[in-house]
Amino acid sequence: MLVDGTVGCGAITSTGAIADGAASTFTTGTTIGNLTLADGSITDSGGTISLNDENLTTTGDGTFDELTLTNSSQDWMSTGSFAALALQAQDSATAARFQLYSKDGDGTDSVNLRVYGEGTSSSVANGSWLQIGYSPSDYHYVIALKAGSGTDLPLYLGTNSYIDQIVLGIDGSTRLGDGATNYTEISPTGDIKPVGSAFIVIEKASGNGIKVDHTTPTFGFADLLGDQ
Repeated sequence: MLVDGTVGCGAITSTGAIADGAASTFTTGTTIGNLTLADGSITDSGGTISLNDENLTTTGDGTFDELTLTNSSQDWMSTGSFAALALQAQDSATAARFQLYSKDGDGTDSVNLRVYGEGTSSSVANGSWLQIGYSPSDYHYVIALKAGSGTDLPLYLGTNSYIDQIVLGIDGSTRLGDGATNYTEISPTGDIKPVGSAFIVIEKASGNGIKVDHTTPTFGFADLLGDQ
């Protein structure tokens, strides 16, 4: 018995259970089986801690080098790769898909994927983004782009170096292009306009020619002119 009322002793070995109604305090570095308890950490000498089918709940932050999500048909690993967040499938010869669902799945809730060019995780009041998803109000799939004073940007669709094969303009126009200089603009009212040095070529290999306003003319016939 020590002078402060505590009991000091060496190692205690027991083949049975040790019961104590009060909470026990152990020094940092205490080892229980393969587990080592230290200040703020729990490590396993085998390198793996398994919770089996138990739930893990925390209101704090979690830090992982890699996180693997298991599934009956495809496992996924979340990790960092080339300054990016990467999701990689872990099962060979198995399809890899990224799927988004609403809770009910009855078509009454929006389901969207957004990529932000302006705005932060704490404020997107004046942000701009690419949104691909489903809108229940219009009952169709949509692509939308901005909020507040965020920059209104056109949407470019193309392949490889031809970035402007189809351009959805911020004025509601649709532009069809061929490279960077040759394109035609289709206005919201249906006007087709060559822009800049662009031109329109209509070719027909054989058979009848092109008829302009051939039924009941309302604005007269249009002339088709050759090279000038």
